[in-house]
Amino acid sequence: MPSAPHLPELKKMSAQLSDSAEKVDKARHDAAEALSRLISAVHSHNGSIGVVHARVEELGVPAGDKVVDLYDAGYGSAGALRISGTTWTPLPADTLTMYAVAQVMSDAFGPKHPEARVRDARVHTLLRSGFGLLKAA
Repeated sequence: MPSAPHLPELKKMSAQLSDSAEKVDKARHDAAEALSRLISAVHSHNGSIGVVHARVEELGVPAGDKVVDLYDAGYGSAGALRISGTTWTPLPADTLTMYAVAQVMSDAFGPKHPEARVRDARVHTLLRSGFGLLKAA
């Protein structure tokens, strides 16, 4: 047991550590909420793609994967759309979440950190996509 003269200082240090730990917990909570907002935004975006896809189909715009690749407008399999020269495809929320975490890990611990790379091959398709949602670092 520390001697009585050190108790006030030790209590003060303990309080400082408690405050610091609370800030860490709040930051962790805020980060989890931000990732949840990302997932929600992706689901909403994918829903918008589905609505537009259905309307483009109703309008009689040509269908087929080659149409999407070759023409300015069309729709294909797996929800792909091409409108005004931009191809829109549904986005995988899990891959985007992993990509966001990998960016943070790379910035904080360097690009060689094991969690700084996304192991999901779909991220490469997203990085090459023409609509610019993700930018390669």
